[in-house]
Amino acid sequence: MRNRAIIVLMILIFIGCDESKVQKEELIKENIVTFSKNVFSPEEEVLCDKKSQFCSDSHGISLAFTKEFISEEAQNIWLKRMTKDFDATIFTMSDGIHCDTNQKICKRSKWDEKIDEVITRRLFGN
Repeated sequence: MRNRAIIVLMILIFIGCDESKVQKEELIKENIVTFSKNVFSPEEEVLCDKKSQFCSDSHGISLAFTKEFISEEAQNIWLKRMTKDFDATIFTMSDGIHCDTNQKICKRSKWDEKIDEVITRRLFGN
């Protein structure tokens, strides 16, 4: 795998591509954590759901991250859903992961008593 990356990098340098940009993109790819088929974390303190079409940060569902990591169309759909009565601080992902940003916890399901330490740390930091 490492040899393949070196060869790709050499080709890109040869054709004039910026090496620092390539390295940054590789680091971004390496930082993605997948929790299930649809739920992933593209970077620290961001959790996204491809099936439910939203991303969240440590404050709740994030329109900005939804646009960045899912799509602008998804952002627009969530913008319409977010009325003054909508609570974006508590959400459940399509695989059952349930997070409460007020309590700063995530669990494997809404009814699970045990906190999922890995997902909680990824979304809320240390």
